[in-house]
Amino acid sequence: MSAKVHCSNCGEEIANFSLSWGKNQWLWSLFAFLPILIFYWWIEKSIFFTGEFRNEIQVSLVETRMAENRIDVLGKLQNTGDEHWDRITVEAEFFGPEGQFLDEVSDYMSIGLAPGDEENFRITLANPILELRRGADTEVRLKVTDASTSRF
Repeated sequence: MSAKVHCSNCGEEIANFSLSWGKNQWLWSLFAFLPILIFYWWIEKSIFFTGEFRNEIQVSLVETRMAENRIDVLGKLQNTGDEHWDRITVEAEFFGPEGQFLDEVSDYMSIGLAPGDEENFRITLANPILELRRGADTEVRLKVTDASTSRF
């Protein structure tokens, strides 16, 4: 027994009947996937965007305080960009009188820095080496090594 298909208008038997799509019918599926791709791109950009914190967060040295068993570096952060930055890491590198690297210390700050904001900070180097304790012609260089922004 074989099934026969008839035209609903004229009643004629249809000999060639196919349920497959035409050659270019798959192009309509792009309209379904396009919103999914746009949403994925938006999530990717929102979550994993790190921005250019090195260009937007300015760090400056205010003062270096020497003590017997520690060195306190006081500085200031300023957000000159358009992003709200938080979870900022600042590094202080210590150099000798001839430019040789002596030591470094970094500190993580769980502060939020909105556009235009300034924030003071202190980084402490515990038990510095003898050359640093003398304090003669040591140079301190500060830099922001990490920061993140959240869009949510």
